[in-house]
Amino acid sequence: MRKPPVPPPHLPPGLPDHPGLPLPPRPPAGMADLQDPGRQLGFLLKQTHHLLNAAIEEKMRAHGVALTFPRATALISLLGDDGLSNAQLARQALVSPQTMHQILLRLEQDGLVTRSADPAHGRVQRTALTETGRALLMRGMAVSGPVFERLQAGLDARERAELVRLLARCVGNLMDAPEAGAVPALAQRRGKRGAGAR
Repeated sequence: MRKPPVPPPHLPPGLPDHPGLPLPPRPPAGMADLQDPGRQLGFLLKQTHHLLNAAIEEKMRAHGVALTFPRATALISLLGDDGLSNAQLARQALVSPQTMHQILLRLEQDGLVTRSADPAHGRVQRTALTETGRALLMRGMAVSGPVFERLQAGLDARERAELVRLLARCVGNLMDAPEAGAVPALAQRRGKRGAGAR
């Protein structure tokens, strides 16, 4: 009987040795700190992000839903808070205002959102979901549901809630770090927060 392959010894516990997945680099001799759980966490988060995006977009294509991950992110933000500005949407999606502007242009051309001038600030464009956009988003969420369920397979309700709580704490830690200023959306958010404090 053929024996199952043995995962490389430098893999973190629980990481599947799948031929289609990139593996963490093998740490050089004398550099055991590369096996620190914190470093492996970064690798696993990157891998999860990549696989999740790919799985969701493949599901969308298979069901004829014309939504990419960035477009869906903008629509989800509007679902919870209609009338957001370009800058607010960019900050929520952690992209630059220029990138969000291009996303919104395409969404508007496709009839998924409408944009209008803010009555108090004419240069600010407020974005709202159309019924077509809402219907497409609801369909996309239904189609992608099984992907999120597969992502959390084997975790009970308590573990799922704890995972979300811990990841939210990690995000908060990084958003407060000095290096976060290199992300345009975060830098802009900090500037507004600082101005408010003054």
